Amino acid sequence: MTSSKPIPELSGEARLAAKRRSFWRYFAAATLLAGLGGGLLGSGVALRELAGLSAWAIAAVGAASIVIWVWFSRNYLRRIDEIDLQDNLWASLVALYFFVAAAPFWLLLHEVALAPAPQLMALWWATLAVAVLAYFYRKYR
Repeated sequence: MTSSKPIPELSGEARLAAKRRSFWRYFAAATLLAGLGGGLLGSGVALRELAGLSAWAIAAVGAASIVIWVWFSRNYLRRIDEIDLQDNLWASLVALYFFVAAAPFWLLLHEVALAPAPQLMALWWATLAVAVLAYFYRKYR
C-alpha cells in the first residue's frame, strides 16, 4: 500500500551525496568480502599443507571467488557514471598493454639469460599497479 503523504523532493546535490554514500558503502562491503575471500583461500592453502585439506575444496572456493568477482564487477560498472567508466576502461587498456608487452619481454630476457624466469605474481602485481596509477593519472590530471 502506498502512503498518501508527499515525499519531499531531494535536491540534485542531496541525491548525488546519497548516491555517493551508497556507492562507498557498496565498495567498502565488497572490499571487505574480497579480503575475507583472499584470507580464506590463503588459509585453505595453508590448511592443505597442514591438515590435508582437499585440493578440490580450495578450487571450489577459488571458483566461487571468481563468480563473486564477476558479480561485483557487473554491479560496480552499473553504479558508476559514464566519466568514471571511461577512466576505468582507459586504465584497464593501459594495464593490458603493459602486460602484453612486459610478459613476453621478461620471457625474452630470461631466454637470453639476462633475467630470472618470469614470475606470474610479480607480473600480476605490476599490472595491477599500472592500472591503479593509470586510473588515478586519468582521474586527477
